Amino acid sequence: MISHGCYAIGLTGGICTGKSACEKYLKDFFTVLDADKIVHDLYANDLLLIESIEDVFGSKVVEKGVVNRKMLGQIVFSNPQKLNELVSLVHPKVTQVIQQKIQECKTKQEVTIFSIPLLFENSWQNYLDETIVVTCDPEIQIDRIQKRDNKTKEEALKVIQTQMPQQEKVDLANFVIKNDKQLKDLHLKLKGLFLQIS
Repeated sequence: MISHGCYAIGLTGGICTGKSACEKYLKDFFTVLDADKIVHDLYANDLLLIESIEDVFGSKVVEKGVVNRKMLGQIVFSNPQKLNELVSLVHPKVTQVIQQKIQECKTKQEVTIFSIPLLFENSWQNYLDETIVVTCDPEIQIDRIQKRDNKTKEEALKVIQTQMPQQEKVDLANFVIKNDKQLKDLHLKLKGLFLQIS
């Protein structure tokens, strides 16, 4: 059982460790809020943000009043300065939404899973009641990236090296889920975890 007063639970993990699979399973039991989806919603609906992005990156990144994420991604991921400019525009908005949702779930006393890719990088553990990190063996992670994204081993390693090391996340998390086996095994581990959080 989830303990009394433990409502805002953070979920994170490196690329291809299984965070999305955890989200999918947990949605059957809890409200799950994905930080990436919050960003997507802002790109489609926050008129002030859309206008700011158009001012900084040009009209080519906005189509029919909505930010073209693919076009924007092509600009920022090859240019660290542009990426920083985008983060400075988007991060405060995302922070505002997540903080509001954390407060709401605590007020309503409803357990909510906050799936946040950069949870520890942005110190969200300071606002959440508990944190879970999903990990896997590095060789399995590389293999999954190669298969999913059609990358070479060297390209997969480069992607991993841009992220916070798994061990650092493990050291900061309250709970760790190792996802090296089949989906059934992952589901059993998640079920066991939520029975022991007390």
